[in-house]
Amino acid sequence: MSSYPVHDDSASAALRERVEQWRRAEPVLRGQRVRDIRNADTQASVAWFDGVFRSLGPATARRDHGLVEQQRLFAKLRRQ
Repeated sequence: MSSYPVHDDSASAALRERVEQWRRAEPVLRGQRVRDIRNADTQASVAWFDGVFRSLGPATARRDHGLVEQQRLFAKLRRQ
């Protein structure tokens, strides 16, 4: 007995229709993406993100963070 799901003709037709819908939608979505990128206000976005990051407070290095441990090991190797 096969472990693959059995699809009847209506399920196969529905699947083919869904694939066709995405095929037709792709150029429209691509065009919208290009327009969004071209019309993006980069300065406003940078200012917004800057405000968000500043609202989080100063960043502190965590002792359990992998990058901190990596830097500690590099410093140890330099001393050797």
